[in-house]
Amino acid sequence: MATTLHERETLPPKSPLRVFTPLPSVVAMACALTACGLQARTLDSPVVVSVDTMLTYTTNTAYGSGKNGDADFLVLVSPAINFEAQSTRLHLEGKVELDSFSYLQHTQPSRVLPQADIKSNLMLVERLAGVDAALVTRRTTANSFASQGSDLTSSNIYTTTQARISPYIEHEFTPFVSMAARSEVSKTHFEAVGNGVIERPNATSITNTVELVRKPAPVGAGLQYTHDSSGYDNKPRSNLTRDAARGNVSYALSDQWVLGAIGGGEKIQTDFSHRSDGFGGGLLRWRPTERTDLNALAEHHFYGPTWDVSLTHRTPTFAALVRLQRIVESSANSIGELSSGSSLSALLDAMLTTRYPDAVQRAQVVNDAIAGRGLTDSADSVQDYYSLSVDMQQTATVRFAMMGKRNTISVGYTLFKTSPERWAQDPLVSILEQPNHQHAFDIQYNHQLTGSTSFDAIARWSRTTTPGLDRYSVEKSLTAAFNLKLSPKTAATLGGRRQLLDSNVVEKGVNESAVFVGLSHRF
Repeated sequence: MATTLHERETLPPKSPLRVFTPLPSVVAMACALTACGLQARTLDSPVVVSVDTMLTYTTNTAYGSGKNGDADFLVLVSPAINFEAQSTRLHLEGKVELDSFSYLQHTQPSRVLPQADIKSNLMLVERLAGVDAALVTRRTTANSFASQGSDLTSSNIYTTTQARISPYIEHEFTPFVSMAARSEVSKTHFEAVGNGVIERPNATSITNTVELVRKPAPVGAGLQYTHDSSGYDNKPRSNLTRDAARGNVSYALSDQWVLGAIGGGEKIQTDFSHRSDGFGGGLLRWRPTERTDLNALAEHHFYGPTWDVSLTHRTPTFAALVRLQRIVESSANSIGELSSGSSLSALLDAMLTTRYPDAVQRAQVVNDAIAGRGLTDSADSVQDYYSLSVDMQQTATVRFAMMGKRNTISVGYTLFKTSPERWAQDPLVSILEQPNHQHAFDIQYNHQLTGSTSFDAIARWSRTTTPGLDRYSVEKSLTAAFNLKLSPKTAATLGGRRQLLDSNVVEKGVNESAVFVGLSHRF
């Protein structure tokens, strides 16, 4: 079911402190994999411990709920640990953080919320078999109309945790022929924090894929079989199962152009519907230079056309991404993100590819650039979507960034549309699901005033509409701050923000003004 502000306001309050309890089965497997790698060799594991503190005075602590509330001082303390370890067979990296919110005048309940992003890869047999594992815990604003700029004053929050384990086999028979098989199990846990936040059921998804590929030289071909199964725990009638077998034939017209045709059959089953049919389509790849890459895939299914088109371009000072996607999806396996590669760090990483070919070294340079310039590594602000039924999801993402000696600018636009698929015959569609349209635009500007001082400004605009219910919400925000590097490991920030919310779902004239001062230190 789609989360709306109106529905959240009618529910009773939840406990003010809700800390996630780990998912036992998947996390245990990930820990076992890590232990196997540690037994192979002692790791050289650099660890960075940091603490961020921020004192904010806000005129409206209830802004995240779409209401006008009281003023208060908010103290945010965020200790974090960044780590990376590498051995012959094991690579482990991640960040674990605890965000402690304290309202000095108790206008909102204080709370502690975890955030974590841990990834590992264990090579079982060199160039043949391995296991990927990941654990991600993120704080997402329950208000689907609010941008991430309102996180610090949001009183309605979901802690969304996803644990994933994925054993795989990959082998190259020749430089042109390869095979791969992968099985992925993912479990998603939702924890609601705040007043009147709708509870979300936990979800499980399983994906099994086997494929055999011959690169076009000049003729290429591929065979693939995929099985997807997703659903919400304790809600057996929410299950969606998809089996698809596809083949493709491609031809390299030149070193730059590859064209191909796709054909196959699929079976989609829910507890209310069963459909089997064939599909067809084509693919296009264009790489005029090593800095520009276009990949396009389009197919026609019984439920209509689908496509996935991405265009990337980079130079040492510029990176751009354009992505168009239309897919049928059950949101059971979602952690609330749209297109990948839309964050500022991803664009900076693309700019630095030529200068720093090693991915690990390049990632450190990107992190230092973001921290040193006082940049905000924000992705698209349209993120919090949720559904119990089968949806057609359509996204368009445009983002570019430019980085000079003293100036950095990032601009992004996202369009996200979702509508329930009537062929699934899910009764939740007619009762709860409605088409949802979201637009978001943001621009970030950073200017290096001196070697240790910078100015950062972020402007955001977003609009969400539900055409079937004549609901709309428009939000605007502007945040500006001065950043001062006090020492190689200590930085301070001073700034303010202004947010405006216009909606026919919540109170009229909801707004917030805030000033903040922060201090961060790396040990």
